Amino acid sequence: MKNRAYIPQVLNYADCVVSAYSKEEFRRCFRINPTTFHRLVGELRGFIKDFRSITIVKQVLIYIKYVSSQMTLQAMADIYGVCKYSVFQIVRDLAVVICEKLPSKYITWPSRNQFPRIVQKFKEKRRFHGVEGAIDRTHIPIHTPREFRKNYINSKSFHSINLQGICDSDIHFLDVGS
Repeated sequence: MKNRAYIPQVLNYADCVVSAYSKEEFRRCFRINPTTFHRLVGELRGFIKDFRSITIVKQVLIYIKYVSSQMTLQAMADIYGVCKYSVFQIVRDLAVVICEKLPSKYITWPSRNQFPRIVQKFKEKRRFHGVEGAIDRTHIPIHTPREFRKNYINSKSFHSINLQGICDSDIHFLDVGS
């Protein structure tokens, strides 16, 4: 049997380190302010539950960090002291819940009357002219599907689905889809 290399983990990272962050540190690390984060946790409580002794708060931290960074599943597992498969399941399950249960409350497409203001704010804040929204995407890892396997292989050679988001100049989501 091959010995696995010891990989140090940060014990209680979510409970000890993250809880000590200032509002600015939290926003810089997770790209969401703490008030919005806790509101999201409250909204998700009705749809998810503790998973393998991983609290809902920790699950949402894992999900938010994963979709707001380019960290690998293994790096996330090492930081949060969970297995790689748990990170995978949390990211997948929360992506589905958020896209299916919460979009109408948090994600709204602007009216025609709102677009000129959005364009103006992009120009003022970022010096982007004629911009109505910023678009980005991330890969959500999935298990290898039984059918159409090749359709789900991404440019990094693993199976995933794309999660795409469009934001306005204030970084509010206008649209999210997979």
